[in-house]
Amino acid sequence: FGKHRFEHGQVGRQVYFVTARCRGQFHALSAEEAKAIFWDRFDRYAGVYGFEPWVTSLLDNHYHTVGYLHEGRNLSAMMQRVHG
Repeated sequence: FGKHRFEHGQVGRQVYFVTARCRGQFHALSAEEAKAIFWDRFDRYAGVYGFEPWVTSLLDNHYHTVGYLHEGRNLSAMMQRVHG
């Protein structure tokens, strides 16, 4: 107990709710230029990995998105690239 576990299921043809926060709650996305970079990467890799975002909100230190993913196995790779 007390440790985060990463055994999240990745099932295809599902709606996913994804949320991520900057380490230490750092406001890395507060500048408009940083937001533009996020949107560029998010849109690019959502397209590459077949994620269809329905609603996405971007704040200064985190984001949330709800969308449809045809191939669940693509979730990890998409997230790694968006966060990279």
